[in-house]
Amino acid sequence: ISSLLVVFFALSFIRTVQESLWTDAVRNLIETTQQGAGALEGALERDREILLMLAQKIHVFDKGAENICGKIRQFSYSGYPIQLVTRRGICCGQSLPEEIKALLDNPEASSGIIGPYISPTTGRRVLSAYLAITFQGGQRGLLLKTTSIEELYNKYSPAFYNNAGFCYAVNESGDIILRSLHPASNKSFVNMYDVFRPYGENDLEGLAQKIKQGKTGAMLFRGEHRKEVLCYTPLHFQGWYFISI
Repeated sequence: ISSLLVVFFALSFIRTVQESLWTDAVRNLIETTQQGAGALEGALERDREILLMLAQKIHVFDKGAENICGKIRQFSYSGYPIQLVTRRGICCGQSLPEEIKALLDNPEASSGIIGPYISPTTGRRVLSAYLAITFQGGQRGLLLKTTSIEELYNKYSPAFYNNAGFCYAVNESGDIILRSLHPASNKSFVNMYDVFRPYGENDLEGLAQKIKQGKTGAMLFRGEHRKEVLCYTPLHFQGWYFISI
């Protein structure tokens, strides 16, 4: 009986230590995930603030498109490339992607993020912060501050924990918008749920439900060769989520 009690208490102690280590590891991973999410949110919020500042500088919108384009060029030379788009095209003059046309036609769209979409200027996938403006006479336009997806990859979807961890930004459906430039980030997959579906269908249903509810948390997945921790936290725009593995 004494031997059994010793074994029981030893196993209980080991289990308590394991649970404590797991709790600490998850807490650290969630903090890392929230920091990554905050950095991305901060970058896009700065883009929005730049557009608001520009809108204040060109607050008289009845001086003609050329004068406004001149103001925007002056602002862009300071290191903040900005575009003004109307139904006539980009200031001054290129075709518009369908994503921007839809916003121009939506009077309720005042500010936010567009994308990812293909830039007609560079041919690359980009995200754009936008701010709607109205000219005298009622014509609607958008101020755009655009960043390439590659730049966002490098700055705001980092690898971490000695390159063992990596990140995704996904939309409500799990479609991957940003991913770390990391060998384990499964570049052949376009949806986060497809990455983990072979290892835990029931767990994925629970994760999808928590994402819909705007929760922050962590889950343990048993992959093909190892266990993996998935942490999730909401990005406070577009219904997107920041995920770390």
